[in-house]
Amino acid sequence: MARLFHSKPDRSVIPKSYKSLISGFGDQINRKEQLKLKEAFRILLNWIETPPRESSNQLIKKSIDTALIALNEMYLRYPSICSLLLYEGYKSKLIDRQSIQKTFDISVLQIMDDLLLIDQMDTKRIQNQSENFMKLMLTSVKDVRAILIKLAERIFIMRNLQDYPAAELLSISNETYFLYVQIAHRLGFHSIKNELEDTAFKCIHPVEYRSIDKKLHSSLAERKQFVDSFLMPVHAALKGLNCAYDIQWRTKSVHSIWLKMQKQNVDFEQVYDIFAIRILLKSKPKAEKADCWHAYSIVTNIYKPNPKRLRDWISKPRESGYESLHITVLGPESKWVEIQIRSTRMDELAEKGMAAHWKYKGIKTDTWVENWLKRIRDLFENPNVKLRDLTADPSAKTAIDEIFVFTPAGDLRKLKRGSTVLDLAFDLHTEVGASCSGAKINGRIVTLKQELQNGDRVEILTSKKQKPKRDWLKFVFTSKAKNKIKRWLSEEENLESEQGKAIIKRKFRNWKIPYNDATINFIINHFKFKNALEFYSKIAKKELEPLRLKELIRSQKENEKQLNKPMRVLKEGKAVNKNELNEIIEVEEDHIRNINMTYAKCCSPIPGDPIFGFITIHRGITVHKQKCPNAVQMRKNYDYRQIHVKWTQNQQNLSFEVNIRITGNDEKGLVNRITEIISNELKLNIQSIQIKSKNVKFEGILNVNIQNTDQLNMLLKKLRQTKGVEKAVRIDQNT
Repeated sequence: MARLFHSKPDRSVIPKSYKSLISGFGDQINRKEQLKLKEAFRILLNWIETPPRESSNQLIKKSIDTALIALNEMYLRYPSICSLLLYEGYKSKLIDRQSIQKTFDISVLQIMDDLLLIDQMDTKRIQNQSENFMKLMLTSVKDVRAILIKLAERIFIMRNLQDYPAAELLSISNETYFLYVQIAHRLGFHSIKNELEDTAFKCIHPVEYRSIDKKLHSSLAERKQFVDSFLMPVHAALKGLNCAYDIQWRTKSVHSIWLKMQKQNVDFEQVYDIFAIRILLKSKPKAEKADCWHAYSIVTNIYKPNPKRLRDWISKPRESGYESLHITVLGPESKWVEIQIRSTRMDELAEKGMAAHWKYKGIKTDTWVENWLKRIRDLFENPNVKLRDLTADPSAKTAIDEIFVFTPAGDLRKLKRGSTVLDLAFDLHTEVGASCSGAKINGRIVTLKQELQNGDRVEILTSKKQKPKRDWLKFVFTSKAKNKIKRWLSEEENLESEQGKAIIKRKFRNWKIPYNDATINFIINHFKFKNALEFYSKIAKKELEPLRLKELIRSQKENEKQLNKPMRVLKEGKAVNKNELNEIIEVEEDHIRNINMTYAKCCSPIPGDPIFGFITIHRGITVHKQKCPNAVQMRKNYDYRQIHVKWTQNQQNLSFEVNIRITGNDEKGLVNRITEIISNELKLNIQSIQIKSKNVKFEGILNVNIQNTDQLNMLLKKLRQTKGVEKAVRIDQNT
């Protein structure tokens, strides 16, 4: 930030400035710390005068005045003040890290490192991002005192705006209004917040400021006369209090009045609470509440109160820890007047926030600083934490899992901690992410896997040749980026799949190979693809040569001919109605859909039999029993053609032909007994019976309609119990 300081060095101001600084510590600094502060002051002077600088007095004034603000208005102590005095020299590298670590505390070095980090932040685009900038500050620094020091420095700058170039005033004021005012508000520095807010507002909205300020000045005498008249009976009545008191009144800030005008959509003349009266009671701690309510009763005995406007923040303080009684009474000329009643302790807490709380604690050990700073960090990290809770018992720190990075234009982007360059690229825009080839972080070129750090300035690099890859999913961190990559890959795969499908259809047509589900599923199983989408994508990306498929399918046809030649039992049976078959047998593999199925005659499976599917090129899937006579050879030679199938629960209305061989002693009436069991007792349909007798023995083949294995087992059991039957067994159809 440029400065317009024009003054010659005047060393006569130095001893006086130093003494005012040391005296501000009172008894909260020891001899050792005094000597270190003196050394820090010497380094400051050395930096200013080596080489001689035209702005010596102003630089001394800035450092000392900022230190006094930090000391007297924010209650910062030795490490912060020492860091503040050394910082200009440290920033310009007049003094190195080793020297500071050797001569001063390690905390002094840490604070200055954090100040450097804050100074490097780009706040040009801070409007409407104050919360993110506060979090960025907090997650960047290791010692939150650096933030408080920057707040103290900002107070100095705003009190000396006349020394800065006119071209910089708007950016300084915007940064103040949207960042430092919010920090002061969060920490409960009420008076600091109002001062910064009003000064910044004057620069940002000069016309509105001058208009309101002029009206305030023109009505000041009238306002003063009214207040004197109003307070005369109040002064007389308050003499009956048991404690000393003071009455102050102030005109509200220009910014506060402007906000009321905006919120209520009224002109200046229609804002009735232009000023407020404050009654400050010098009460003993235990008598504070009683004295405030006593003063309340005195005032409301004189002037009629408006019950709707009563605000009791003594019984129940605000979330910020603010304590006060606010009443509105009807004064002379029928004008409403706002009065605030509080103790002097409450007043200082209201004006100076959390820092004043620790002052009133009266703790002089180093631990109070640690506790205070921990609570400040808690307050920044969790906006919902109540300030009064933080000033009581320590609360668990809420870890921030976010980082904040800058774009080249100065925009601040919030991401999860652990995010990479690619996460940011997709956060900016899907097309930026899809074409991201790397990035420049703080001017250094990095890969898209690079993890981002808090405060990084990141420029995304793109390439027209770049496309998302599946391995990107391994190193992106945010679900937003992962979902966008998956969506892009899915769309790309669908497009490639359509291209691949068109290629395969054309090739198969030229080669006179049937294009159907059986053929495609045979290929998918052979290469162990997840689904048809993957298969077609491989073709489109030229990762699978179509000629290889031609050779595979023709080779398979020859294998089937050889397989069927010696093994009569492999011939498939007639295809069952497709709709019926889909109801009773379910394919367990997701990539196989809408394919014809037939029952194998070699084993004639029925519901209840353990089964498997066998893919054929021309007949779809043939369903076999697990114990099929040909299963061993199939699994040995064509394992990749097997698929998992299972029976469903929808076989109630279907029946299947089963062959049963029975043997035994030939007795009169045996056939009648067998048909009686099958037809009348079990209600089954008999397709055919063949009985052959030889000597006293017989052998027969029964062809019966059976629904499932349970029904079959019941039939076999009944037959075996029939007089004259020795054996009854199921046989395969072609045996």
